[in-house]
Amino acid sequence: MPLVFLLRPHLDAAGNPVPAWKTFWSLFGASNQLLAALTLLGITVWLWRTRREAWVWIVTGVPTALMYVMSTWALASMTLPRFLGEQGFVMPTDPVPWAGLVLLTLAAVMLVEAVGAIAGPPPAGPSPRPLPVGQAG
Repeated sequence: MPLVFLLRPHLDAAGNPVPAWKTFWSLFGASNQLLAALTLLGITVWLWRTRREAWVWIVTGVPTALMYVMSTWALASMTLPRFLGEQGFVMPTDPVPWAGLVLLTLAAVMLVEAVGAIAGPPPAGPSPRPLPVGQAG
């Protein structure tokens, strides 16, 4: 069934037929970068909650913010214009903007959860500290 969607041509803004795989390829690229950003977001939250040290923001926080902003911007720029026509809101028949909308929604949910986890109280119990060099656990 996915092959039917990929081989079915659709019209671009100028009315020219474009194979759907070309549009899906852009969506795949943006979603791949979003996955990397969300992975970094999870690592940042985990490091902050276990270490609570400033280096976490430099090592993973800044790259997370850059990748998150750029990938969501790319997804939004290829998704949201498909929902706007000359008369206002339109319902696209193409599955690509709907997939982009789902990805943007999931990215927003993940960001809200991460901010809640970062701003929340530290986990109970002692904070794990690395062992000195040369000692095994």
